[in-house]
Amino acid sequence: MVPPFAKKRSTWSKLLSSLLISCGVMPNWQPLKKTDVGVVCAFAQNPSDQDVQSALFGTDAPMETYVPADGLHIVAQSAGCFSSSCDRKLSMTCTATVSGKLITVVTSTSYEHDLGAQTCTQDCGFVSASCDTGALAQGLYQIILVDRSLQVASSGTQAVPCSRPQ
Repeated sequence: MVPPFAKKRSTWSKLLSSLLISCGVMPNWQPLKKTDVGVVCAFAQNPSDQDVQSALFGTDAPMETYVPADGLHIVAQSAGCFSSSCDRKLSMTCTATVSGKLITVVTSTSYEHDLGAQTCTQDCGFVSASCDTGALAQGLYQIILVDRSLQVASSGTQAVPCSRPQ
């Protein structure tokens, strides 16, 4: 049998916890997920970190030499910014499926956000993921990411194509 004071303590404990969360004193971490958002770029295999950063954040796309047997290296970056004080456990996945001359890219970003926070730091963090197509036949490919697309030739030297949200 549970003593009556234990029930009251449990009720008070729940009430106090709810009050602290609603006042922003206690974190209230909630798992969230975003699917198919952000920037997607199609690289030749093994791009340098500098080329990836230049393509994702810069205005000048790096030049890459594409070889069909190597396939494409897709790099996806999440949309928006994540706050180091309000967001945690960031992870992103990327898959690329080839069907004929069409490459469908699916991304998913998972994280926890503190719904109890009164304010969040204004720093801006990103998360990214990469996936590979495997060997491709020579030709022009269309890469689809839900609501937008880009084209890339599987051979030759060209600027790295990227697709950004509208």
